[in-house]
Amino acid sequence: MPPPAQAPAPAPEGAPFTLVHTGLLYPGTRDPRILFAALRPLVADGTISPGDLVVRFLGRNLEIAGRSLQEFPEVSPFVELAGEVSYEESLRQQSRATALLLLEWPDPRAKGVLTGKLFEYLGTGKPVLAVAPRSGEIDRVLGDTAGGAVVTNAAEAEVLLRRWIHAYRSEGTAATGPDRARLSRYTRREQTRALAEVLDRVART
Repeated sequence: MPPPAQAPAPAPEGAPFTLVHTGLLYPGTRDPRILFAALRPLVADGTISPGDLVVRFLGRNLEIAGRSLQEFPEVSPFVELAGEVSYEESLRQQSRATALLLLEWPDPRAKGVLTGKLFEYLGTGKPVLAVAPRSGEIDRVLGDTAGGAVVTNAAEAEVLLRRWIHAYRSEGTAATGPDRARLSRYTRREQTRALAEVLDRVART
């Protein structure tokens, strides 16, 4: 995981709220349908208009997002399917985002899933919106680091997006992002030190 970033600076006035997802999509699991369903009522009631918000996908299997968009045509003007980019460009896009989107299967059977992508995201200092199981490993890490929030359905995602969009418009940032002191516990150095302590205890028994 990269070193924890400084707290994000407020966005320039008039810049769109940019939600970025990088990486692979999978049908039925890493699928943005929940997000698109959450955006639909925001479009319908005028909370967002084209130019106010951008959801940008970078990576592979983006045809999955394209198929999901067919169910939500009113959301299409807000979505960019940018395709596959280099790792360096992926990191640049993450650092410029307002918030980052992590898609996992929100089924309780996926509670033990904890991807490296989450720690990559947290290292940017940007808040993370994760579609994932409640009380799972992703939820635990985000709670422990104050790095974002887990949603399991469209209604929860809608509530969170309304709150973050309102904060962005009034303060220039969606949320504070991860706590650097808490996040430091998840660096490779700190995790290696913790593992060494465990091995020392085992060796002494």
